[in-house]
Amino acid sequence: MWVERDEEQMESNTTVSVSVDRSATIKSGINGTATKVKIHLDVFAMSQLDRDEVAERFAVGPSGPILRHRVPTSGTCTERMMIVVDPSPAGVLDVFAKYRADRKRFLDEKEAVQNAGLAYAPRVVEWLETAPVEELEEHSLVFQRNNFHAFENDGLSNDSRKIAYDAVDESVLKAGFQRLNEYRAKLKEADDAKKREAEEAEMQERYKWIAAHGSDRLRKLVAEGIKHEYTYRAEFKAWKNMMFDKALAHDCPGWVEITPQQKIQHADDAPESALAILAAARTSRACKLVTVNGVYMAISEYNERVIGWPSH
Repeated sequence: MWVERDEEQMESNTTVSVSVDRSATIKSGINGTATKVKIHLDVFAMSQLDRDEVAERFAVGPSGPILRHRVPTSGTCTERMMIVVDPSPAGVLDVFAKYRADRKRFLDEKEAVQNAGLAYAPRVVEWLETAPVEELEEHSLVFQRNNFHAFENDGLSNDSRKIAYDAVDESVLKAGFQRLNEYRAKLKEADDAKKREAEEAEMQERYKWIAAHGSDRLRKLVAEGIKHEYTYRAEFKAWKNMMFDKALAHDCPGWVEITPQQKIQHADDAPESALAILAAARTSRACKLVTVNGVYMAISEYNERVIGWPSH
């Protein structure tokens, strides 16, 4: 589809001629036997600018004559096709008048968005220069030009916020970002210092334990400065299990630890003998009935571990 203007008629301010593909006229139901047909629009009363816009935007599509134009949608501008129900000059001009009204509304909204953004820009500068650095960290997305993050309840659309942020001088953004980076560097330094202190304290505890409970081989490895991580962890784990077993035997006679490798399941439809196990176990501590690897047992918690009764 294309548009042709009759220059002679344009100069006389009488008509605009629109050429239409014949295939489009057939689909739209407009009569036309020639390869092209011309729809002449009387635009005598229109300005030169309006006549040019009619000639540029009027066309015939599969659904009939249409007017292409752009209208605001959710703060943006998108193209929309207006179907011309009445393809007469009066009908086309009526649709064109609606287009002009839509366009004026869009331009008014665009100006309002622009003005709101420019009016808010000084507040953005003030916030970047004076806000506590913790607040800059909380709203650090502001520093991303393509992210219109609101650092306060500004009531602005993303379009207005973008205009406000774009109006801020780059040097102000860089200064704010530098403040933020310095703050982050201090936080990291403090965090690293805490980690080093914790590691040093852990190593001191480790050497104390090795001196008191470690094997001869482990103590020799430490004395020679040889890496001993796996040896230490294995011995320390065995020692903890031994201490747990001793405490369990003292505090909960007849109970044993249930390891993570053992399979615990619900004791559905438990027999009378299983209920007797539960009753006996509850004489020493709160517990519940389950099966452990298919065997009925009462289980409870002790020192953050699962224990079972009876020990069989």
